[in-house]
Parts: sequence; structure tokens; C-alpha cells
Amino acid sequence: MCATKTFQGGHINYIKCIGQGTSWGTYLAQHKLSKQYFAVKKLHKKNIDVSKSSHCNMARLAQCRELMESASNPFVVRILGSGVTDTHLFMVTDVLYGGEMTNILKHAPLGIKHSQFYIANIVLALECLRKKNVVSRGVRPENIFVDSSGYLKLGGFGWAKKIREKTYTRITGMDYTSPECLVGHEHDYTADIWSLGALLYHLSVGSLPFTDTSHARRNRQDNSQEQIQMTYNLMRKGLVGFPLTLPVKQQNIIKLMLDPFADQRITHGEDDLKDIKKHPWYVGFDWKAMEDGLLDAPWVPRLKGPEDIQYFRDDLKPERAGLWGKDDAELSEWEPDFW
Repeated sequence: MCATKTFQGGHINYIKCIGQGTSWGTYLAQHKLSKQYFAVKKLHKKNIDVSKSSHCNMARLAQCRELMESASNPFVVRILGSGVTDTHLFMVTDVLYGGEMTNILKHAPLGIKHSQFYIANIVLALECLRKKNVVSRGVRPENIFVDSSGYLKLGGFGWAKKIREKTYTRITGMDYTSPECLVGHEHDYTADIWSLGALLYHLSVGSLPFTDTSHARRNRQDNSQEQIQMTYNLMRKGLVGFPLTLPVKQQNIIKLMLDPFADQRITHGEDDLKDIKKHPWYVGFDWKAMEDGLLDAPWVPRLKGPEDIQYFRDDLKPERAGLWGKDDAELSEWEPDFW
């Protein structure tokens, strides 16, 4: 079931917290016997929500793990194993030393070739998920990671779901969330394409398509119903502004991705994402070389060694969420098939 062996107490050396959410803490860790480095995503059981609507309940956690195990795609975060102790749940993945995609967006706007490369990474990840009837609903920079070769991997499957036709869950977080997800209307795989369009816009322009930057700076945590409705109204109008210097083909593919009507969005009704791959903006792009990892990445992390975590945040406080406890040095044996 799991690629890793069970770990005996004391076999893991936790080096540094490299990521933190409201419930999870992610750590750079080393197996003391094999000397292998990996990332351990750790959740204290007290943070598991019993609410069915939460992205941190047992059913969603189990589904997240299963999706990652079944994906088996170089553009999706790879799960190496999972486990449990009396106090925590664990998920083991590769260390993605380039950190979150936010490190790349700091340099936006990017040129055409660079934008094509990064969007192609996510297109191939979404294509893999679509073939498995999975909608991610989490295509945003903090869920996209840069590996040591500069390629991107999609993770953050807390809101991912296997669907037959439509689903209705309302998703929070306005910046990259499609209009139909934002208000809980029916949606399908094309919700991810809208998020992809918002990401491409950000790469191309250096800002978000439907957010007033001055307001956003003051109200990053403003998810009030009034603000959600204001953002939704802007999205439904579909009026996207572009710099005059942005090529028409690039504007066109962004508009097709950000179409406010899901049934008119590019790739609607497809089993794959061929309409994006064949769009004039991608003429001449070598998709086979992309899939095989043969294209040079625009940016490759410069690493001093396997414990170099310079591209991760250095202001994390895992102890506040009860994520770093006394049991870290003396873990009981992990059970590999548990949730």
C-alpha cells in the first residue's frame, strides 16, 4: 500500500518546519538508517474536524491520500507513504526544494516562454487528474511546488474530489477560485481551468484578474459575504483588462480560461486538455519534451545541500498549532494502512 517501510520510534530526525497550514505542519526530515531526506506532513488528531463540510475531516484526508497514491504523474506531488501514532497522522512526500510557486510569482510578469513552461506543467497535472475523474479545486500558488530541477508539481488536494458529472461544494479563498465554486453552484473539471487562467494572468500581468490591488492589500482576510459577492459580480461580468503589450494570442487563451460560463470555457466537455495544447499561443511548444522533463526550466533552485531550505518561509511557528510535540523524537511505530 505504501512505498515506505514502517518507521520505528526514533528513526526519524525532524530538521525544520518548512510549511504550515491551519491544521498541518510540514517538516524536512531524515530517516536515520537510510539517510534519505523527505518531507513529512503532520496533523495532530485534535485538529481533525468532524464536520462533513470541512477539508480536514477523516473522509477528505483519506481521499487526499488515495488521490496522491493513484496519480503517479511527474507533475503531481508524489506520496511515499503514510502513517499514524497515538497523537498524529503523517504523510510522507518528496522534498520539493524550490518551495511554493509564490517564489516564481514574485518575479511576475514573466515572458511568454517562461509563462508557457509553467502553465504547461499544471496542464499536464490537471490532465492526469481529469483522466481519473478528479477535480482539484486547489490550483493556486501555495499548492504548487517547485522541485530541484525547476519543474512544478501540483499538490494541496484537501478540496479535491472524484466526480461523475457535477459537484456543489462552496470553496473559500477568492483569488484563484472560479465563480461557480465561490458561491457553491454546480461545477466540474472546468473550475480548475478557471483557476489556471487566473494563474496565467498573474504570471503574464503581475497581478490578479478580478481583484483591486489596493483593496486586496487592506483586506487579505476579508472573506465576508459582501466581499465574496463583490468579487463574484466582477467574475461573472468577465471583463478582464490587459496591458497593451501583452500578445493577442496570450490574451485570448486567458479569456477562454476565465470565461464566466463554465460550459463555454476552453476544454469543456473534453476528456483531456487538448484545446489548450493546440491553442495558437502554444504553437511550436514541444509537449513531448515537456512530459519527458527535457525542457530547461526558467529557474532552477541553487541548493547547497539536502538540508538547504532557503526557499521556504522562515517565520513558521508550528508549536502554536500543537504540531511540534515531545513525541517527535520518540515516535511509536507507524501503521502504514490506517485511514
